[in-house]
Amino acid sequence: TDFLQRIHDDSAKKIKDLFNEATDKEKNPKGSVIFIDEIDSFGATRNEFNPKEKEILIALLAALDGIKTKQNIIDGKPPVVIIAATNRFEILDSASIRPGRFDYLVKIDLPDLNMRQAILKSYAQGKNFNFDFLQLAQETPGMSAAQLKAIIEEAAFLNLTKNPNNQQSPIDMHTIIEAKDNCLLGIRKKDQTYDLETKEIIATHQAAKLIITQIKKSHFLSSVSLIPRESDKFLFLAPQPNSSYLTFQDDLFQRITV
Repeated sequence: TDFLQRIHDDSAKKIKDLFNEATDKEKNPKGSVIFIDEIDSFGATRNEFNPKEKEILIALLAALDGIKTKQNIIDGKPPVVIIAATNRFEILDSASIRPGRFDYLVKIDLPDLNMRQAILKSYAQGKNFNFDFLQLAQETPGMSAAQLKAIIEEAAFLNLTKNPNNQQSPIDMHTIIEAKDNCLLGIRKKDQTYDLETKEIIATHQAAKLIITQIKKSHFLSSVSLIPRESDKFLFLAPQPNSSYLTFQDDLFQRITV
């Protein structure tokens, strides 16, 4: 990302300098690691209409061709390990991810129940939480580590606003639920209310969705609210965790129904 944001006319030179520094045995006698975050920002399929991104990608591919990580390890030489991360693997240029440039492709799936519980505990360290982490992990299927972190931080913030004179006040499940609703449905619109008729219409619609999810067992209810919110959302349904890596026709029909 820095290449696109900060480099203008000397993109190729900057990439070459980076790899030269990484392969310098005097500076890095034990080897080195280059981590490229958001490689899709310039490593996507070559676009003839964006010469700057194309120039950066070509320079990167040339630099990668000069790295012999496996051979260096076999020969006992200091290795240079290249790691890249992306959330948009499907748009990467096929030439950039072929063997010899990136030998291993590792998919990081969304955390399962045990991982969510561990992530929540990790982000809650140093904070006075008084609730069941397992329960919260069970109520957040399909959520990423970033979403879980946001819930913990929002809960700590809400607790501080409620108890400004007692920063060590325990954060209970009620505050966690409020934080979860804020993160998944949006913050509350304090200057807006619904009349009774509007509430009945919204409640009927959301109740119908909930009934279908219970019958189909296709989604898990993470949050529901009739409070006006900035996102205009009232319901957050997460797909039920699938023990199989395959998605079947019935699964798709159940999701469409909801």
